[in-house]
Amino acid sequence: MFGLGDLFYEDDSSHSTNSTDCHCKQNNINVYGGQPLPASSKLSSGLCGIYNQGATCYMNSLLQTLVMTPEFRESLFGLDVKEIGTLTKENNHKKVRVIPLKLQHLFARLLLLNAQAASTGELTNSFGWNKNEELIQHDVQELNRILFSAIEESLVGTSGQDMIRNLYHGAIVNKIICDQCGKTSERQEDFLDLCVTVSGSNSLEQSLSRYYIQTETLSGNNQYRCGSCNRLVNAKKASAAKIRHLPPLLTVSLLRFRFDFQKQERYKETNRFAFPLQLDMSPYVEDVSTADDTVYELFSVVNHSGGAYGGHYTAYIRDIDRLGHWTHPNDEDIQVAPDPKSGKVDLIECDSPLELIQVILNKSPDKGMPVDTLCMEINKQTGVSWNKRFKGRYGPINKFLKKHTDRFLTSTNNYVCLHTATLSNGVGRASTNNSCGDTKPGTKEVITTKRTRMRSPPPEAGYCWFHFNDSRVRPVRTKELEKLYSGKSSAYMLFYRRTCLQRPPEARNSPEYMVPKHLIQLIQEENQDLDKERLMYEVKMNMILIKLLFPQLLTLKDGALQTKDNALSYVELAVDKRKSVSDLLQQIEETYGELLFGGFMVHFAKLLPAGIHVYYCVSDQQDKVIADMEIVDNGFLLVWDGKQINGDKIYMGASNEPILVAIICPEHKQLNHAFRKSLTVGQLKHEMCSLMGQDPHKTVISHVAATGDDMDVSQLLPEHQDKTLDELNITNGDRFLLEDSSDKTKPRILFVPSFWTADLVLDISVEATEWKLMTVGELKTKVLSEIHGKGLEDCVCRLRPEDDNLGLLPPVPECARLCESGIKANNKMVLERGVAPQTDQLCLTFTPDKPDANQQNVEVMISGHKTIGDLLYVIIEQAGKQGTDWHLRRTNWCGEAADLLDDLGLTLVECQLKSGDHLLLEEGLLPPKGYIKLNIELYPAAVAKSNYVDVLSSLTKGVNGLVSPHKDSTAGKAPVNLGEIVIPLSDTVEDLKLMILTLSEGDNLLVPTIDFLRVRLVDEGQLTTVLKDHKQTLQRLKLSNDITLGVQVLKDEENMSNNDILLEIKLHIPGTRAYLPSSELIWNTTNSTTPDSLRHAIASHLSLPADRLIMAKYYPSKYDWIILEDESQHKNNHPRDKKKGHKKVNLKQAPYYIKDGSIIGVKDLDYEKENLDDFSTQNDIDGKERHRLEAEQRKKRREQLRAAATTLNSGFGKGHKEMAIKIHVDNFR
Repeated sequence: MFGLGDLFYEDDSSHSTNSTDCHCKQNNINVYGGQPLPASSKLSSGLCGIYNQGATCYMNSLLQTLVMTPEFRESLFGLDVKEIGTLTKENNHKKVRVIPLKLQHLFARLLLLNAQAASTGELTNSFGWNKNEELIQHDVQELNRILFSAIEESLVGTSGQDMIRNLYHGAIVNKIICDQCGKTSERQEDFLDLCVTVSGSNSLEQSLSRYYIQTETLSGNNQYRCGSCNRLVNAKKASAAKIRHLPPLLTVSLLRFRFDFQKQERYKETNRFAFPLQLDMSPYVEDVSTADDTVYELFSVVNHSGGAYGGHYTAYIRDIDRLGHWTHPNDEDIQVAPDPKSGKVDLIECDSPLELIQVILNKSPDKGMPVDTLCMEINKQTGVSWNKRFKGRYGPINKFLKKHTDRFLTSTNNYVCLHTATLSNGVGRASTNNSCGDTKPGTKEVITTKRTRMRSPPPEAGYCWFHFNDSRVRPVRTKELEKLYSGKSSAYMLFYRRTCLQRPPEARNSPEYMVPKHLIQLIQEENQDLDKERLMYEVKMNMILIKLLFPQLLTLKDGALQTKDNALSYVELAVDKRKSVSDLLQQIEETYGELLFGGFMVHFAKLLPAGIHVYYCVSDQQDKVIADMEIVDNGFLLVWDGKQINGDKIYMGASNEPILVAIICPEHKQLNHAFRKSLTVGQLKHEMCSLMGQDPHKTVISHVAATGDDMDVSQLLPEHQDKTLDELNITNGDRFLLEDSSDKTKPRILFVPSFWTADLVLDISVEATEWKLMTVGELKTKVLSEIHGKGLEDCVCRLRPEDDNLGLLPPVPECARLCESGIKANNKMVLERGVAPQTDQLCLTFTPDKPDANQQNVEVMISGHKTIGDLLYVIIEQAGKQGTDWHLRRTNWCGEAADLLDDLGLTLVECQLKSGDHLLLEEGLLPPKGYIKLNIELYPAAVAKSNYVDVLSSLTKGVNGLVSPHKDSTAGKAPVNLGEIVIPLSDTVEDLKLMILTLSEGDNLLVPTIDFLRVRLVDEGQLTTVLKDHKQTLQRLKLSNDITLGVQVLKDEENMSNNDILLEIKLHIPGTRAYLPSSELIWNTTNSTTPDSLRHAIASHLSLPADRLIMAKYYPSKYDWIILEDESQHKNNHPRDKKKGHKKVNLKQAPYYIKDGSIIGVKDLDYEKENLDDFSTQNDIDGKERHRLEAEQRKKRREQLRAAATTLNSGFGKGHKEMAIKIHVDNFR
């Protein structure tokens, strides 16, 4: 089989595709119900597209051209199974020609499969491609040559070995005629396609003339040496060649990509280059009399959209055999995808913005809307805004709308509507004088037409053109090919076919023509499977789960229907929403007949905060479809007699929805109860008083509504008596306060903060009306008046809230109002010594040393508008420190060191500091903004390669010294500190290496160039990531202050790429728990990151056969090894994963996470016969034992703490609520 993988690889990563253009949706998964979305049926064109595997649009365009080429398609189908073989079990020990076989299968699917698109996965697998190949875009002209070469190689020795040559190969001849003797020298060459330049030509005929008609005189310094004359002579030479033989199928490649030597970059020729629908090649043929028919017809154009470094390929193909159904482009159905969540059709997938806007405007009742609304609809229905999806290609939306005046009418007030011609499917064209300039949004103005024109007739049979854009195929007019003459989206390959090639009548409108019977049967089975999947999907998508409620399960409680305690809440019933209500009633009776008593009714119900509420009767409309009754998935239906539940009357309808409110009475009792929102205030008062045992004539009701932390209290006056709760905007969660109107002395006790002093607890009541006006200072004064005589009148004190979980909170400014200070109902407050902060001040704490130094926190108050530099100065002065070589660092929620506050010019507010934050004062001067300080240490270089051959020879001689553990030559050597450097973040790795060499300790480093220097990150004393790519900036590498870098001096030059990984290889000594000294391996992961790729790299590194090696990765923190399994080993060890499909192991991902510095252990199967999975050393065994003992000790400590807590709580009475430990209060005595 011809190998395509290496030939298609490109090292230039700049070739990328537009994710919008290259759709990669081979397996659409609909999340709804976990049901996979089956392949869509063919579009109205009747032709099948091809899924894009990532960046395979170039291949899709070529394959669609080939399958629509009758001669190629029928020659391929003419290959017998006995010649190319099969992949069945009966074909054992026979050579299978996989590429032609998979091409046959793909072509059969494209012709006969009832699906919108087919997959090329099997074909690309036969090419030997991996997933990376499918994500790299290549040149379609290159693919055309390589694919044909692969087919020719695959068909050697079969009846089809000359298929490509007979169909596509031609011959050109180069001639030189001597002016002296008249001798003609010629050289004949075969061609697969004619390459013509676009630059300097306006048309295909002009470019062909330059190549095959014009002659050139060889004279002067460019004379020709004639063999007969034996000297330099003048001669005539054709500028390129003459065509001696023309193939039946002529391929023309347009050379649009060129190189600008001044700018040193590639660019694409987008100038006009016309090509004819019918091409006469007789002027370019050597001898017309001996040539076959020289007239060709265009039948395919592969175009390229984009630039020289990436883009998108599509194909315009003429349907020669009338296999598709051509419709007028305006009549073509817009492809619409279902919403994955709801299953409804509202997400439009249109590659053409013209069609997208038409669909959106057509849905509007007025066939128009403001442009701003149109943009929102595009974003809402497609999930992508106009600017992101279309602006780069089509420009701003206003410009686009004005460009298509035949479809849309725009007004001066930025309103757009559909043209009359568009509304009538293009039958008439509206007059341009009749614009919608005076049309206002919401008006239904009819736009009349002054003149009409008939639609252009459909193309002649066999001359209908279709646009193949990956998975979508749509009809196009022949005139649309003229758009491919120039521009960013322009023709790139032309395919012509001799006009004398006539098609038999039986081939017309017959996709099965010449298709082998076994392939027809195969596709028929696949169509049957697709039909079953679509049927199952339709059933699954239309199945909803209804929750049925029965009176036996319900009770009327607190004003609303509730489920009974310790009873089943509801029963479930799965129904098809396409069925009628009559079918639903029958299904309920058949399934849950034992719960029914006589006749029954079904009502729609909802679960509200108050409980279950009944709305309308469903069973009265038995002819309606369930989907039209607002019955949704997981909705509720009540099955009952329609009158009462357990003797209680049930109020129904939206006007009687229950509202859950809280009733508070003066005795601090609170009751949650639901009331109908149709109740009047007078009725509500009587019902509340009845529930709370109050006299309605002596009771005043006040409504308490919560607005954030604020409370809005309003008394319900007599004029409110006839208003309903709905009219008063009463909502769930509101509260009503019941007060005795005859008692004027009792305050409204809504907020009860508690104030704690040494041994004194006070309950201070604040009226709700006072809450909005009282300040924190006034509250403090009230507290001090309550404790008069305790000797606290003259002390300076402040209030601090206390939270059960967060502890003591920052002090509150005294000028702040209670409703704005964050103090909530029933807050505990602490009265302590100290000055209260001002409104703009922040109360911060800091530790003047390391967090573990048992230093007491120091408080500092400073304005939030001060800078970090001001704060640092204040803290240094307050801590009694000397000098300015200090900096501040944040702490996290558990007090550990976090981010540095390194920008001294930012304010505290800009740094998002807030009251209560804790900071650390650390020694050391931070570098300026945009700079970082790095610690540099010198590490010894590791061994480049293990001497494995010497080990083998020593083993064969029985040397016992190898049994003892080997230590690395670098192990145990402490790194040498070279000093610190301050470097800008904008500097590169190259600048960093040069600066390291300037250190005083670095003068001893004998390094010819920086390529002999390796720089790595140091994490917990271990060398990890290598800083690669000399042009990479330190900011992009995300280096931060005070990190340590390890430097190694190498014996050889090294310039690692981002795809290289530096590994430490340890070779196991057979029969021991020890390893040879480690060696370094640079593993290139450009082509593959699988275990098999790593195994071959290690085998080459150790000079051992790959099939003898078994590998494992070492995790030092866990003292554990994990075996690196390839796909076959993974399947054998994890048989359950076979159902998940074939998936290659990526060592960069979970669970391996191989990166720079990873340690890989290696065993040689020739010497290791037992314990192949055991890579552990004695140090690993001891380390795991230490971890086990530490885990047991932690477990014992937790059990002891749990037992102590149980003993402590046993002194409280049964059911006593646990109290959190409180923070000590200052002693005021």
